[in-house]
Amino acid sequence: MTERPGHRTPFPFLVWGSRLALAVAVLAAGLVVSLPVAAAAPAPTVAATEFVNISATTSLSFVPDSFTVVPGASVHLLVTQMADFDHTFTLSSATNVTIPASDDAAQVAAFFNAHPAIVNISLGSTAGAQFPETFTAPAALGTYEFVCLIHFPTMTGVMTVASSLPSPGSSSSPTTLEVVGIGAGVGIVVIAAVVVVWSRARRRARSGGGSPPAPPAT
Repeated sequence: MTERPGHRTPFPFLVWGSRLALAVAVLAAGLVVSLPVAAAAPAPTVAATEFVNISATTSLSFVPDSFTVVPGASVHLLVTQMADFDHTFTLSSATNVTIPASDDAAQVAAFFNAHPAIVNISLGSTAGAQFPETFTAPAALGTYEFVCLIHFPTMTGVMTVASSLPSPGSSSSPTTLEVVGIGAGVGIVVIAAVVVVWSRARRRARSGGGSPPAPPAT
């Protein structure tokens, strides 16, 4: 709204409100234009060493029954015997292969003859005994089953070899859509405020609550 020379607008807030809304829109547009394209985050450094602790329990289970490593990592495995009867920890070298639950002991033995175990530990029957083992994680991504040869198929688990993920808590630059959304939101709030003030002023003017009349000329 433009003021004419010698004339004062009855609602000056409309002028500054409109100018403020325009300034917000221009600022948002400038941010969009000047915002650099976010570069891809550099790949995190793969940990050279990983530590895995697993327990063989009295309930014929491994706890935990799954873990994840990255390709080529030096895995420091510690298996703890929690039962007072024999267990084994036998890790398959076959990628994405699950031994059929219907296989008997001879068939499971034949499977490991064909696919030599990455790790094969006899845990004995002494509760509390611990068995450390270090191995290099396979290069091929996928899953690798581990079993207790004595209690298969009840006692099994899975090692997953997966690419490393970005470090948690990493931040990235706001996207263009985010900047546009913020600018539009602020602009809407400003315009809404101007409309509310304008509406209230009109109601006051209609009810006689406007500016007092000018004194009569003498």
